Amino acid sequence: MEPVPFLFGPFGPMGQLRAFLMWGGTIVVGMYESLTEERGMKPLVAMAVLCSGGMALGLVLIVVIGILLMPKAKQD
Repeated sequence: MEPVPFLFGPFGPMGQLRAFLMWGGTIVVGMYESLTEERGMKPLVAMAVLCSGGMALGLVLIVVIGILLMPKAKQD
């Protein structure tokens, strides 16, 4: 049996990304349960709230990353 390459191992970048996505998933499930059980929202409304919040966060991240990675203008 061959060893797993570092890129796909648990401590490599792909393993860390996988762990981050699993952590994010547990956070979202916890938020869904909180919205439905503690706040009494209907499941469809709670899903709509989480989806719209995720899309808004995604758009903000796209803009921020775009601004940070924008090439600097040369000043002569």
